[in-house]
Amino acid sequence: MPLIAKKESPTGDEARYNIQKVPTIILERYGKEIGRIIEMPTTGYIERDLVQILKKDDTSVIKEIFNK
Repeated sequence: MPLIAKKESPTGDEARYNIQKVPTIILERYGKEIGRIIEMPTTGYIERDLVQILKKDDTSVIKEIFNK
């Protein structure tokens, strides 16, 4: 039976961000997650995926922050 290594970071961020696969890139705006790239970019290019995430309409994030 093969051994499976448990992946843990020194700070425990895998639990905080619910990271189950690596690498995982999480983008936040105003402290709220706006997107993530898990293991490999969906477009085939990490730059394209990052631009798509950053171009997202973030009005829901802004409303959530200022309606508190």
